[in-house]
Amino acid sequence: MSSRAVDTNVLLRYLTADDPEQSPIAGRLIDQPEENSDDFLVTIPVVCELTWLLRSRRYGFDREAMIIVWAIIRSSLDGAELAKRNPGSS
Repeated sequence: MSSRAVDTNVLLRYLTADDPEQSPIAGRLIDQPEENSDDFLVTIPVVCELTWLLRSRRYGFDREAMIIVWAIIRSSLDGAELAKRNPGSS
């Protein structure tokens, strides 16, 4: 089974619900994956970018909030892989 990379935008919309059109789509993708669908893949750049965005002035997440965020991501993306390098690199 192959993996589908999850983009920063999908995780951001899922966690913040700040976009009335995209947030519900992101929620369905993560909360209700299709049967026999590929596993999710979260790359290190996505982890870094999401952390940077959530800690920014716009979202203002503090350290304690980020601990909760990563616990939510781990439980929501149960079975997701965390890539050690960018997809496609060897």
